[in-house]
Amino acid sequence: MTPQEMRALYEYNAWANHRSLDAASKLTAEQFVQPMGSSFDSVRDTLGHVFGAEWIWLERFQGRSPASLPDTTQFKDIASLKERWDEHEARLLGFVRGLTQSDLERVMEYKTLKFGV
Repeated sequence: MTPQEMRALYEYNAWANHRSLDAASKLTAEQFVQPMGSSFDSVRDTLGHVFGAEWIWLERFQGRSPASLPDTTQFKDIASLKERWDEHEARLLGFVRGLTQSDLERVMEYKTLKFGV
């Protein structure tokens, strides 16, 4: 994979995330947190998981190994999630745009959330 291909993938990912957040913005606060009986309890928890996964990987890419994902209950509505996501996305895309071929070829070590290295 080249840095250009990586940038294209992350730009597409950002586009798809915006579509998901835009769709969720049409929900009421109650609908946003309503239990759905799915793998994640609500729309908030599903989107919060996606946000958390992207956040933790950026942390790992930068040499850190957080012990947990962000708590999705901090997002009371889509606006609070979107605000935090926008901040994260700027950092993530900035990181990806600066990648070199040698960055993509390096070995990364990190601790997983449950099982060590």
